[in-house]
Amino acid sequence: MSSQRVFCLKNGFDDVLVPPVRPHQPHGALQSQEPEADNPRVTGPNCTRALPAAASLAAALVLAAALGAAGPAGADTITSSPPAPTAGQSYLLSSADGTVRAYGETAATGNAAINPAHPVVGLAASPSGKGWWMVGQDGGVFAEGDAAFFGSTGAMKLNKPVVGMAASPSGKGYWFVASDGGIFSFGDAAFHGSTGAMRLNKPVVGMATTPSGKGYWLVASDGGIFAFGDAAFYGSTGAMRLNQPIVGMAATPGGKGYRFVAADGGIFSFGDAHFYGSSATSAPAAAAAAPVRGLAATATGLGYWVVDAAGGVRAFGDAKPAGAPNAVSSPIAGIARLPVPPGAASTAVSFALSHVGDPYVYGAAGPTQWDCSGLTMVAYQKAGLIIPRVAQDQFDFGPRLPAGATLAPGDLLFFGSSPTAVGHVGMYVGNGEMVDAPHTGAYVEVTSFAARTDFQGATRPTGL
Repeated sequence: MSSQRVFCLKNGFDDVLVPPVRPHQPHGALQSQEPEADNPRVTGPNCTRALPAAASLAAALVLAAALGAAGPAGADTITSSPPAPTAGQSYLLSSADGTVRAYGETAATGNAAINPAHPVVGLAASPSGKGWWMVGQDGGVFAEGDAAFFGSTGAMKLNKPVVGMAASPSGKGYWFVASDGGIFSFGDAAFHGSTGAMRLNKPVVGMATTPSGKGYWLVASDGGIFAFGDAAFYGSTGAMRLNQPIVGMAATPGGKGYRFVAADGGIFSFGDAHFYGSSATSAPAAAAAAPVRGLAATATGLGYWVVDAAGGVRAFGDAKPAGAPNAVSSPIAGIARLPVPPGAASTAVSFALSHVGDPYVYGAAGPTQWDCSGLTMVAYQKAGLIIPRVAQDQFDFGPRLPAGATLAPGDLLFFGSSPTAVGHVGMYVGNGEMVDAPHTGAYVEVTSFAARTDFQGATRPTGL
């Protein structure tokens, strides 16, 4: 999906829109093996509100100055036509009394209140989605399902209360962070640094880890960012005056961007994190009655959920509203996305391989005839994931693998004359081979792609 780079930040200012410079578009007609989507792709920015012209210009200059030092990564990406719901459409909500509720297609069932001595302040799901950890303000850890206990600070006297937690990618460890930025690591979660010895302007309120687990970000209530290990800095709101404090953050799947959310629902996006909307309200009474408590990104990073203390959940981008409690007896403390069901990629591969020998037919998407993207789309539908119909849109949908990354079965491989002129897609099956529906007159086959010179990149629909 083509998009424009703009600043569009909520909270301290209303939506401030800086018209982008349009990217260069190649000339000439694109020769494609596939039909284009019936609906044109919308590329214009979509902000919900705008300041008056003079105020917009002044605010834009302030924002440009504040974010310009961070480079292009500090700009927000606005997509006015968010993609269809896809992977990772299940989440957990935890309450301060330890109640956990599960929503969406998930094996997790939640649990009743455990009424800990100190309120729950953080939540993280295990990689399988069949368990979770909660952490209390004192650093006491509660492990449920297949989430193992690796240690806690429940018996220690802390300088400052714990405010959040994150699990390691393997699920064999976790971190939690205190309001002074002190980091506590357990299991295979390595320590990469902290702000515990620093004097902070505002307290730390949350953390997020990189995909490798070799770094993490801490965010303060003023939107100041502290990056450690392999976590890169993409921008912050530390120099801005906010209407409401930041209360949480979430990184994109590839670790090349992040978002934070303020207590009034304002969303701030940096790096490759896209802005799809916010629940910011201009009614202070409403925000005070049910302040936002956190956000979670979808598996693709192309959407997010925002949850408030009363249990209200709002979905943006490709996030699907899977449910919310009718009422809560204890305030919501956090939200965590449940991972894509294990085996989704292998299910897609198995489906595609089962159709080897079926004829290629332009525009076909089964059940016994296919074009290239019709086959990959339906294969992932069978695995419970929704991806776009056309090869170019599938490539744009991502999430994209970095150049040179190790491929895994189920990854989608894209070919064309450029990244914006993709005309063919296949599915990696291992050993340097892909299954694809190649062209008119051919049949679905398994073939090597090593000799092709038009490879443009790969994506992993199940999330990075």
